Amino acid sequence: MKDLDSLKELIKQHVSLGEMLRIDGRITGLIEEEQFACNFHGVDRKKSSRYYRATDTSYCWVCKEKLDAISYVRKKEGMSFGEAINRIVRDYAIDTSGLPEATEAHVKKLQEVVIPKIDNKKIVLEKMRLAITAVRYEVELATYTKFVYVFMVLKYSVPEDQFTEQYTKFKNSMLRVFERLRK
Repeated sequence: MKDLDSLKELIKQHVSLGEMLRIDGRITGLIEEEQFACNFHGVDRKKSSRYYRATDTSYCWVCKEKLDAISYVRKKEGMSFGEAINRIVRDYAIDTSGLPEATEAHVKKLQEVVIPKIDNKKIVLEKMRLAITAVRYEVELATYTKFVYVFMVLKYSVPEDQFTEQYTKFKNSMLRVFERLRK
């Protein structure tokens, strides 16, 4: 295993957070500082993150986090530091053969898992809320009221382990209503 500090410097030379954000459609990459919607705390309509080209970092005022290319990959993929480093080295074909070997302390740090995956429940609920809002005037008031009621039950009452099952049932019911609307 290679020396961590040397590896991070090598990655900085070959990989840009700005390029990753541009590829992900978050920024245009045309200006020095650019606001963008953070994809880590659910739906973000107010563009709570800012990319800084001078430092090749971003900061989100909701998450209260500063990210570089490595931490962005960690958070996006739900990986440990070591997994993110390995993914970047592999994906960008970075030659690490000239780097010195790592110490035991660095090896331990590479194996830590700290960053959780994105909260998919929040994202699903926001998409559902938007779908319900979109059909507000297309369906009868009783149907709309049922949609809102089920949404609130899913959001506040359904236990985590039953959420996917209950959401799937509700989604299928909504899709049947949407199909009838299209006819």
